[in-house]
Amino acid sequence: MPTIAKYQIKLWVNDQRIPMKPYVSNTLGNLCIAFLSELKGFDLERLSKIRIFPQNPPEKLLDLQVGEDSIDLKEFVQVQMWKSLLGFISVLDKVPVSPDELDKAIIKIELLKRKTE
Repeated sequence: MPTIAKYQIKLWVNDQRIPMKPYVSNTLGNLCIAFLSELKGFDLERLSKIRIFPQNPPEKLLDLQVGEDSIDLKEFVQVQMWKSLLGFISVLDKVPVSPDELDKAIIKIELLKRKTE
């Protein structure tokens, strides 16, 4: 039986959309959800965007948006998410930069909502 995508998720690296099969999409979605579900008072159903900004001061590595609101994350949480997401993305096909240069790329993830199962 084929894998069914559980998330509506889109990934861009340096403005290039990275295609993903359902297994990869589910794994990336699960990784994002695992980090975010531990945040106090965070409503996963409203999550709209995660953006990663490389080479910025550590206090703003990630821009997490819920609707139009940005959520402040402690520095250590941002670093954990950043490194985990970079590790995952570095092994994907069709990423337009080498794994060594990925930490300088602009990455955007849109995790719109869970699809009905």
